[in-house]
Amino acid sequence: MVTGWIVLVALVAVLYSLLMVLVIQGWNKTRKSGIPSNYFPVTSLSLIIPFRNESHRLQPLIASLDAVQYPRDLLEIICVDDHSEDDTFQKLSRHVHPCLQVIQLKGGTNGKKAALRLGVKQAKGDILVFTDADCQFDNQWLMQIAYEMETSQAGILAGPVHIKGPRSFLAKFQELDFLGMQGVTVAGLWFKKLPFANGANLAIKKSFLEQLGGYPDDKSTRSGDDVFLMEKALLKDPSSVAFLKSKKAIVKTSPYLSWEAFFQQRLRWASKTDAYEMQEMVYAQGLVFAFNLVILASLLLGIFHLHILIIGLIAFLIKSFWDIILLRKTAAFFNVRFSFPFFLIAALFYPFYFLVVGAMSFQKEQIEWKGRRLLFY
Repeated sequence: MVTGWIVLVALVAVLYSLLMVLVIQGWNKTRKSGIPSNYFPVTSLSLIIPFRNESHRLQPLIASLDAVQYPRDLLEIICVDDHSEDDTFQKLSRHVHPCLQVIQLKGGTNGKKAALRLGVKQAKGDILVFTDADCQFDNQWLMQIAYEMETSQAGILAGPVHIKGPRSFLAKFQELDFLGMQGVTVAGLWFKKLPFANGANLAIKKSFLEQLGGYPDDKSTRSGDDVFLMEKALLKDPSSVAFLKSKKAIVKTSPYLSWEAFFQQRLRWASKTDAYEMQEMVYAQGLVFAFNLVILASLLLGIFHLHILIIGLIAFLIKSFWDIILLRKTAAFFNVRFSFPFFLIAALFYPFYFLVVGAMSFQKEQIEWKGRRLLFY
């Protein structure tokens, strides 16, 4: 039994190491982008922002919208209210901006996907950019997106997203977790194999979206509008997909302030795993789940057998080695100081967190999101 377990752990560790080699390679090979000093955009652009109950987090977005640089005759900003129960709609409607229009979902339609589809329907721009109402961004953000769209063959761009907020353990854990996800996102899009994306920073040419058949309308999942759109793009034309690796393109979002809200978000994300058409996504997530499982199981079984404990510790060190390499690279890009002591604490906690979320995602669960109860299968 012990020999068989050691072989199993060694096999999973080797596979994880190979995966991380590819992730790091993809990160390194993805080129950085910038804007020439004499650049002036010529493409019309629509910024679409769905929102629901964001009144308490709205000010950073408003400040970013006021500061963003883009020719006013080429820009429209469409904020779509998903039946907010607070005064977000009123606050945005009162805000004076020459390019801003605030609209509401009507009738029985609700949810972020419905809000996005309405925004797309209303949009007149040749480039569609999506973000969330709890985000803030650099004043060159839209310029960087337009430049990339105008000078490359990209039809859809995933952009960098950074979590920034209070320095509590939960906030710092989310930041570290997100740094890792950003690294995997960059690599997955470089290899055209993993349709990772984040709706807080996503752009697509309207003509390409029409080729894809419009925005995803999958009612079987209440989450994943971003990754399913990216998956459609990868399946249609892999050469049109790119990651915008530019510090000017970073969008900052806020962390969740409670563990309950954090786990609700992760459950929403995990619930869509079986809806992917690209099985590479399932294999990659399954491998990460398996490695965390064998590490945790080895440490627990090691109470009864020293050799299993040793192999569990070795596996933990192997995983930490690769994770540190990737996280140091992504932290440098986002101008975040990498803290080894905090990483060690988070690394010890991570297998428990990942396995709990992974296990719960296989069950039929009703979870809460912005005051709504959502049923996932």
